Amino acid sequence: MFANSSEEKRQAFDASIDALNAFERPSVLRKYQALLLTSGQFTVVCPTSGKMVAVTRSTMLGGRIAYLIPGRTNSWLITGPTRFGFPLWEVITEADGKGRSLSGTKRTVRAVSEREIEALKMF
Repeated sequence: MFANSSEEKRQAFDASIDALNAFERPSVLRKYQALLLTSGQFTVVCPTSGKMVAVTRSTMLGGRIAYLIPGRTNSWLITGPTRFGFPLWEVITEADGKGRSLSGTKRTVRAVSEREIEALKMF
């Protein structure tokens, strides 16, 4: 699924996203949001290396929040709509220029424009 990644790395990444997207209390704060408020960061399994990394930087991207997953090649977590509580909705990987949905049973993959990748790399 991810460039240069095994199935085991993908599963670890998916599990870390599922844990971060869980609500701390029903419909109040997601775990990653609570961690940002208390410590200024959250950790996630890097989709390319399989290692735990701290996510500390973010920017606005067309009304959504993009969180940088630092690595040899960067990835970004993109939040979903307000009505769903800003879940971690998509991961964009610089290595292959793809955006992959992180929610629902049908996971989709889309090509990401060079313009969007360049905008993400600006922060």
